[in-house]
Amino acid sequence: MKIKALAAFVVASLLPISAAAACMPRAEMASALIDWYGEEPVDMAMGVETDDTQLWASDRTGTWTLVRYTEDSVACVVAQGFNFEPDAPSAALVAALETQ
Repeated sequence: MKIKALAAFVVASLLPISAAAACMPRAEMASALIDWYGEEPVDMAMGVETDDTQLWASDRTGTWTLVRYTEDSVACVVAQGFNFEPDAPSAALVAALETQ
């Protein structure tokens, strides 16, 4: 799980927030991801700390959402997809994120 989260951060660092990105207040984004998709923040305790990007995922539904936070507490979706597998090798996760 930790390696996959690191891979998601690497991919996220390459993605700019576009004008078409879905953005809303940080608390509202968290509520939406929890209520609508059953997603939770993926554990990022791996020696890589960042306050501006977070991977959310649901083991139950298989959905995932990569969220970038701005300095003014706005959250923007930069990527999302299906078939999140918490036990998949990190190379498989990176390949899945790159094809979405």
